[in-house]
Amino acid sequence: MYSNTEGGFSMRDIKTYLSVAPVLSTLWFGALAGLLIEINRLFPDALSFPFFHSSYSYARDRILRDMTKIFPF
Repeated sequence: MYSNTEGGFSMRDIKTYLSVAPVLSTLWFGALAGLLIEINRLFPDALSFPFFHSSYSYARDRILRDMTKIFPF
């Protein structure tokens, strides 16, 4: 950054910041919103995610076993 002779910031620096900050924040919040939407699509209404629990594999196997009884393929 360039500073003027008084040691402060020039008007050009402030204008550059004001033009870059909204663009970066829009990109950041857009990416964050997209990530949250995809997580919500994969795990709807989840208060916790099942792959963090040790019983996840047992429950998954039980669900798959029960589904094959209902829908044998």
